[in-house]
Amino acid sequence: MRRVVWLSLLAACSPSSGDDGSAAPPVFEGDCPTFVSGANAIRSSGVDRSFLTVAPPNPDDSAGVVFTWHWLGGEPQQAIDWTGLGSIGPENNVWVVSMVTAPDSGARWDDRNPPTSNADIQLFDDVLACLDERHGVDLDRIWVTGHSMGALFISHLVQHRAQHIAAFAPLSGGLQGDYSSPARPLPGMLVWGGASDNCCGGFDFADRTMRLSNALKNDGSFIVHCEGDFGHQLPPMPDMVWPFLRDHVRGQPSPYADGLPAGVFPSWCSIAE
Repeated sequence: MRRVVWLSLLAACSPSSGDDGSAAPPVFEGDCPTFVSGANAIRSSGVDRSFLTVAPPNPDDSAGVVFTWHWLGGEPQQAIDWTGLGSIGPENNVWVVSMVTAPDSGARWDDRNPPTSNADIQLFDDVLACLDERHGVDLDRIWVTGHSMGALFISHLVQHRAQHIAAFAPLSGGLQGDYSSPARPLPGMLVWGGASDNCCGGFDFADRTMRLSNALKNDGSFIVHCEGDFGHQLPPMPDMVWPFLRDHVRGQPSPYADGLPAGVFPSWCSIAE
């Protein structure tokens, strides 16, 4: 029924987001699976894809969704465990989704190709569409986060799927290749380990993060910088990711516009000028 309603709306309206940030969810062409806590699978881009979910105790259409992507060589469960989302999500009526890389990807996320040829962006679309169709979710509370390669991917994702995302938090990510202006401004918390945040043959995550920040700010996005001194490692305060995401609702101004809340974020976080 939800799909029929949204398809009717899509036929009558432009697919782009409105001034309030609203947009119809993606549409899945096929039979959506029913998701359970633990391992799940879906046919996406002609390939069987896997992902983990942690479901809220009694999911309904008031539940939010936080997607998390792991680093190169990481595992979906690690991305859930490190952020504490495995317990935070259910406690806050939020689905947690952590993807598995595509079988032919070399265990890498596609942080370069446009949506028409990007199986990982398509997977995001399909999982979100099916979560909404099968279980109902709050489409104004969809958040994304990830570390390193996972952060590079979500830095790419928000350029192409901002209409579906309330807020994002890349941890050592940044701009790869050409920049595409998002469909709308959106709030982001960009976290990186300072000037020594580099790896993998000299890849400079600090520079890539600032490129992304400047481009998004020029497009009107609200950006928070969290620059530490821990290099290319997981940040020492993983619990700061969830409050930032939780406090942002799609289409609404950032509640942090007048300043970061006291006692929530480390001293090395500030609103980007």
